[in-house]
Amino acid sequence: MWRISIFTLALVASLSQPLIAADGVIYTCVDAKGARTYQNAPCPASSATHGARGYVDPGWNPQAAAKVEADRQAVEARRNGASGGYSFGRPASRDADPKVGRCRMARAHREAMLEAAGLKRTYDLLSQLDREVWEACKDVPGA
Repeated sequence: MWRISIFTLALVASLSQPLIAADGVIYTCVDAKGARTYQNAPCPASSATHGARGYVDPGWNPQAAAKVEADRQAVEARRNGASGGYSFGRPASRDADPKVGRCRMARAHREAMLEAAGLKRTYDLLSQLDREVWEACKDVPGA
């Protein structure tokens, strides 16, 4: 009877640890309210360990890093409208109306001024810029 208990205890202890040679362990902890957290340190006494999973750090891969950077630049180029000479869809007809163009320009000017002012922006500056945007956009539907 006692051998079974020791064997059971050894089995439970071995299963509670990851089975692979890991660089680290991620513990899943559940507190008294049922909130689940994931952390790389054992769970505190106020939480129950719901599981532990080992992970292996893949290390630095220069080819993968170069591909990620190339993908990021391609997305950024598409976002900025650099389509390599090809045009997709119709031209921006929203700017065909001069009111819409004025509204966009006022908003862009406000953003540039706020970026330049940084944390030193004042209430007067904010009020002036908002007034300019309101004047430029008041006749634009949906703006």
